[in-house]
Amino acid sequence: MINSGLLKVLSSLEGRKWNDDDLENDIRVVDQTLQKAVAVLSSFERYSAEILSGNLEWSPVHSEKFWRENNLKFENDNFNLIRALISLLDSQDELTLEVACYDLGEFMRFHPEGKRKLMQLGGKTRLMSKMTHASPKVSKQALLAVQKMMVQNWESLSSQQANVAF
Repeated sequence: MINSGLLKVLSSLEGRKWNDDDLENDIRVVDQTLQKAVAVLSSFERYSAEILSGNLEWSPVHSEKFWRENNLKFENDNFNLIRALISLLDSQDELTLEVACYDLGEFMRFHPEGKRKLMQLGGKTRLMSKMTHASPKVSKQALLAVQKMMVQNWESLSSQQANVAF
């Protein structure tokens, strides 16, 4: 309910004048209950709920800070949230695709095994296919995600070359 924007709806409904006192009270109670739930939910729980809803939007949980702090939590349940995120690459919603590409790029960037895990789960090919998407925003985020994957390779190559004696 929180991710679906019910708080905004309730706020709008509370501003109206109702003839039914019980209805006003019910709206107030539901609003207060949801406000408490928002305060309790961690950002990772909000992120999980958003992923499982299948509709992604730009919000504070889609940020470098979030991924830096939570990247290891994605190992839970055999990377099920990453699997769900990869499946969102089949979405018809451009905003969901755009955010999913960004998040997969951040996963590869911050998780120690992110690139390898994404390849194992079949996400690399699906992500790369989005680079030619009709939406410039989706193709940009897909390209940036693939770029993050490549930068990780370059860093690995640099460290390997430093260890090789000529």
